[in-house]
Amino acid sequence: MTIFPAWLQSSWDFLLERKKNKTLPHALLFTGNKGVGKYQLSVAFSRYLLCHTEQSCGQCHGCVLFSAGHHPDFFVLMPEEHGQIKIDQIRQITEKLNYTAQQGSYRIVVIKEAHAMNTAAANALLKTLEEPGEKTLLMLTTASESFLPPTIRSRCQVLKIKADPVIAKTALISQGLSENESLYFLDLSDNAPLAALEFSKSNYLTRREIIFKKIEKATVGKESVIALAHDLLEEPLDEVLLLFQLAFMELIKVKTNFKTAEELKNIAEKFSLKKLFSCYNFIINLRLKINSNVNLNAQLLLENIFLKIRQESVHVG
Repeated sequence: MTIFPAWLQSSWDFLLERKKNKTLPHALLFTGNKGVGKYQLSVAFSRYLLCHTEQSCGQCHGCVLFSAGHHPDFFVLMPEEHGQIKIDQIRQITEKLNYTAQQGSYRIVVIKEAHAMNTAAANALLKTLEEPGEKTLLMLTTASESFLPPTIRSRCQVLKIKADPVIAKTALISQGLSENESLYFLDLSDNAPLAALEFSKSNYLTRREIIFKKIEKATVGKESVIALAHDLLEEPLDEVLLLFQLAFMELIKVKTNFKTAEELKNIAEKFSLKKLFSCYNFIINLRLKINSNVNLNAQLLLENIFLKIRQESVHVG
């Protein structure tokens, strides 16, 4: 029996239908929110195609090799040094695809976080996308489709991956979360169950409370931005910025009455909706700079966030 995220049944059915009708393209691009299960779906479909019975039986030689992580016709690429997929990785896979499938079935390449390909890597992949060879399937996954070159996107069939919210909630409850917790973390993750589950296990609520207290202190203006920033340096910068991003999105939802959270109303009232979006976009841009490997001083960056909050607050102390 094939194991894939239950909340992706519609995407799974689409893939099986294309296989059944012999209309499966040579390249698929799975897009969707981080943590929705794009990579898990690509691996599950690979297992299905490489099974000798096409049932993911778990018993045949193909399934045994796949489960052991040694299938000779299955390859996975993902970001390595500096969070990039580099040209050497693409070249290694391209060379392997020149050979006939050893198990007589598909040759499958999964490229996880395909947007992390640098320009040279993306250009090297183009020829393979244009001339993939018989029974070759490439599956690219990304939560940042806009960062992929148009030349890559245009050579793939795009499949937008979305989770069924009811099944997603049930899946989280089965992992020990209450219904309210499940709904909260699904909202926080834009209905991405794997991300929601990760949030639930990461002490997020405690860290969230710290961020909101610091935002409130910044609006009052009695504590220096240096002091506000200092103790946040103990955590990875990208995680701290994500906490700020999610915090301002919650404040925006409170401000627009999309969400009821009494404990956040006092903070939300200190900003106009326009200023909340200004802070949110400011943090988004900082995260983009980090993802682009721009060298940033963490202390100064966090100080700038608190300065921005202080400036945009309508009740400056």
